[in-house]
Amino acid sequence: MSSISKETEITKKVTLTLKQKHEICEEKCLNPDIKNFELATQYGVKPNTISDILKRSNEYLSINTDDPNNELRKRNRKPKYPLVEEALSL
Repeated sequence: MSSISKETEITKKVTLTLKQKHEICEEKCLNPDIKNFELATQYGVKPNTISDILKRSNEYLSINTDDPNNELRKRNRKPKYPLVEEALSL
């Protein structure tokens, strides 16, 4: 039996913050000619990730990027118990 050696590149999972996703959507709106592959290499993710982000661009563009909490957040989930969250925020 012959052994076939393949060089595999070990990639680390990259999770983008909400602010980065907002930036990707803005960049695509300002420069629609830019390829998803170029954005993917710029942010260190795969092109299909960029495509998924752009599909949900309305959601990411509506996020307030001036909020300091959004700089580190990676998801935009609604609370499980909104009434409790509202009471805690008072």
